[in-house]
Amino acid sequence: MNCANLLGALGFSCHRFPTGTLAVSTPFCFADGDVIHFYLDDFDSTVKISDNSDTLFHLSTVGLDISDRKKWRFLRQLAEAHGLRLEDSGELTGRSQSTELPDLVRRYVGTLLKVVDYEREQRGMSDETEQYLAEVEFYLRAWHVDRNVVPHPQIVGMSGRLHTFDFEYGDQLVDAVRPNSNSTGSILRKAMDLADDENASRILVVMDDREDSERAQAETAILSRMVSVLGMQQLRRVAGIPSSEH
Repeated sequence: MNCANLLGALGFSCHRFPTGTLAVSTPFCFADGDVIHFYLDDFDSTVKISDNSDTLFHLSTVGLDISDRKKWRFLRQLAEAHGLRLEDSGELTGRSQSTELPDLVRRYVGTLLKVVDYEREQRGMSDETEQYLAEVEFYLRAWHVDRNVVPHPQIVGMSGRLHTFDFEYGDQLVDAVRPNSNSTGSILRKAMDLADDENASRILVVMDDREDSERAQAETAILSRMVSVLGMQQLRRVAGIPSSEH
């Protein structure tokens, strides 16, 4: 290992858009595993950091109600406490002199880590969701033992937004979801943003149909118009796992 590849080894990556904007992925994650990232724009001697409204978008995809701006108050307060700003558009931004970029990034990441704490508190997330993801990974590996399973791959959409999936499974991009409208909406937005890209056809959704099969069927009917959907029970069968196990 050397200084040239250290940042990559630590989990940082950077993508430059034709506009000059830099999209930076960090090794830090939201409560559901989505990677925390930010965008940087250089203006002569100043720099702007932004989330491209991804933070509120993420919270909406995990079931939190952010439909009313009054419900953004927690994020606005966190932003202001760290010297950042939550715009009326929902974009989290910050500006500083270029020489003060390290401090700006530190404050931005600090804000997002507080958002992660808030997400966990609001959702009561954790063991159950993590267990579901672990089960899906287990069955995927058993289904095709020759395929690599890579967690949290990121794909850049036509809008410039970075989309994170739960797994890259061979040449497929897998999201493991519970049957609810927020998850369905999130996946449809991903698919639409990737619609003119070959990545759209790679999307596979694993739908948990073990507890509420009717709701799972309804959400599957919507999703299957744009992406491939596999029920959790079917995944268990193709993986060769008897229903009484795991």
